[in-house]
Amino acid sequence: MINRYLKKLEHHPVIYIKPTDLINKHSLNKHEFDLNGDWDKLGSHITTGFIFRSFAQRLKGIPWEDTLLYKRKRRLGQRWLKKLPIWDSMLDDIVSNGYTQQPNTDPIDEYISILIGRDGHMFIYNGIHRLCCCLLSKKVDHIPVKVILRHTEWAKFKQSCKAYADRRNGLYAQIPHPDLEHIMYNWTNERAELIAKNSNYPNGTVVDLGSHWGTSSYILAQHGFKVTAIERSKNHFNKLTKISNLPGKSFNRMKGDFTLYDFDIDTLVALNIFHHFIIDKQKRKVLRNFLLANTCKEIFYQSHKEDDKWSPYMKPVEMREMIMECTNKTTYKELANFNGRRLYHLT
Repeated sequence: MINRYLKKLEHHPVIYIKPTDLINKHSLNKHEFDLNGDWDKLGSHITTGFIFRSFAQRLKGIPWEDTLLYKRKRRLGQRWLKKLPIWDSMLDDIVSNGYTQQPNTDPIDEYISILIGRDGHMFIYNGIHRLCCCLLSKKVDHIPVKVILRHTEWAKFKQSCKAYADRRNGLYAQIPHPDLEHIMYNWTNERAELIAKNSNYPNGTVVDLGSHWGTSSYILAQHGFKVTAIERSKNHFNKLTKISNLPGKSFNRMKGDFTLYDFDIDTLVALNIFHHFIIDKQKRKVLRNFLLANTCKEIFYQSHKEDDKWSPYMKPVEMREMIMECTNKTTYKELANFNGRRLYHLT
């Protein structure tokens, strides 16, 4: 019964989402609900629905009586008709001033409430009229919402991420989803944003080496790059697969040792990965052979620190020079210094 989730809604944490990320759910029974079901498989964007189209018409000055919403709902009588001036006021306020939270006595009406499907897609449950106003306003980037419930698969994924963060004192990198981004992490997505900003080949082909859970790959895919993420760890690859299916543009996945592949691409991304090869002489040879065999137009490389355990085997500057020599790169630019781990753009 979905009503038991509503009773606890006032205690649920608030998350902030882009109104454009919400999907309209088809044929949702608001009283009985199967958390394991396929309710998250069918849906359409809010802007294709008759409610949004009716609000868009109203914003243009078309009378309510000429909208599809009115024609469908007028049979509900005077009680429903009393909502029309309220919606007019709400539309004018949100379009003119943006969205501000206006709680009332009913917990479900304090916040727009949503459902989250197995792959992280977010569905509107309550508050679609407010949402339509937000979509029609140029002053609304994010809105506060509360999650009524999550698909069982998504709930398990979220719990596994929390458990991993607890064991490792944080995730390796922040997960780019509003329901997960607050889980403790060590790296933001700033590196991927810097790569997207500084690349000479926007929308080009990218290979992300040792991509862990693929958070950087996901961010780059959202910027339009054609990304392939490579990860050899089975556990990391499973999480990477889940993240590749998050709402938005997906990316390609390859499981295995990246040194066994040859590439002819625009951009190579190597964040905190190459220094793992320098302690062992044979691994260092493998890395050199990999760099010599592959063709790329630019490299985004993050080095180890000057004083860490890898420096006695090869200084960060020496490694940068070795990479440039093996890949015929002649110039470099330091994009950022993350507590001693420098991000370079090699061309």
